[in-house]
Amino acid sequence: MKKVFSSGDRSLIEIVRRLLHNEGIEVRVLNEHTASVLGDVPFFKAYPELWVRTEDQARADRVVAKFESGESRDEQLTDPWTCPGCGETIEGQFTECWNCTIADPRREEDARCTECGYRLRGLPDRRCPECGTRF
Repeated sequence: MKKVFSSGDRSLIEIVRRLLHNEGIEVRVLNEHTASVLGDVPFFKAYPELWVRTEDQARADRVVAKFESGESRDEQLTDPWTCPGCGETIEGQFTECWNCTIADPRREEDARCTECGYRLRGLPDRRCPECGTRF
């Protein structure tokens, strides 16, 4: 196992853990509950850490580097999207269809194509890459 990320900010630990998980990388969180020992050990040794299998380290390092550079933010979510319920075109900053209140499938953790089941999370194009269905 290799350490790929550490932070005193638990929210950053969770964000990076989810990014790695979404890439199919198995992640272990070490020092997750060490806040109670602060003062007894140097603070940086009590930070939560994300560890991955050695064979996943190169991929994990790329995910972490992309996160730290700011590239992994959902810039593509500012693009307009098509509501899968009613077909209305919605401006990208909105998370729900104004017409039928269906949520933007790009923002759902496990959004799937209605035709083939392909995972849609974070795709830059508004078309399923597997079957071509627009969403």
